[in-house]
Amino acid sequence: MTTAVTLAATAPVEYETLDELYNELSKRVLKIFDEGASECTDDFIIETIGLIASCSDMVRKEALFSTNEGLEDIATGYLKYLYLEYFLGKMHLQRKDFSVRKSHVMDSMFCLNSFLDVCRDLNLLDETEQKFLDANEVSKYMY
Repeated sequence: MTTAVTLAATAPVEYETLDELYNELSKRVLKIFDEGASECTDDFIIETIGLIASCSDMVRKEALFSTNEGLEDIATGYLKYLYLEYFLGKMHLQRKDFSVRKSHVMDSMFCLNSFLDVCRDLNLLDETEQKFLDANEVSKYMY
C-alpha cells in the first residue's frame, strides 16, 4: 500500500511501506525532541503531526492491533506503533500558534489519554500507576 503525504510547499511524498513512513516521522520527532521545538518551524511540526496521523491511519487500515489482543500477541516489529498516540500528543504541545493554545493542549490531552488507554488495555501499567489513573479519572478532563 502506497501512501502519499503532502508536506507544506512540496510535492506529495510517497511512502511504499508503513515502516518507511514511520522511519520518516520518527526522524522528525527525534529532531523536535533533540533540538527543541524552538529550533523547528510550526510548519515542520504541523507536517510531523500529519505524518503521524497518516501512519496511524495505515496502522488502522492494516489492522495491526486488535482489542482482544494482549501484549504477547502483538508482533515485536509492531510494538513501535503503540507510541503513535504518545508522539501525536507531544507534537500538539509543541505547536507555536498561541492564539489557539487551549485547543493544542486539549488535543494533546486527548492523544495522551488514548495512549494511556492502550497501556491500560495491554496491562502495561503496574498496580500503582493503574490506581493513580483510576483515582484521578484522567479521562474526565477530555472533551
